[in-house]
Amino acid sequence: MIVRHRGHDVRDPLPEAFVLLKLLVIPKRKDAQKRAKDIITVRELAGFLARRPDADAGFEAIVSSIPKKWQQAAFSVATENCPELAHLLRP
Repeated sequence: MIVRHRGHDVRDPLPEAFVLLKLLVIPKRKDAQKRAKDIITVRELAGFLARRPDADAGFEAIVSSIPKKWQQAAFSVATENCPELAHLLRP
């Protein structure tokens, strides 16, 4: 998604893609505070996405485009940290 901000076009990631990225980064974080912050971000965005009627399709399109190993990793992290999101990520 491209947003115009102060005269510049800014590429803004789809919220589903951003959540997926955070889910893949969480286990790699060495800093516990950053890991906790990422988990909070995922949970907050999951609440936002739960109210969007197109969230299922958005996640399905993005998840299907990444390797199976990443799909499983994202699903595992979501199951552990944000169960309400896990069903959207089931590989």
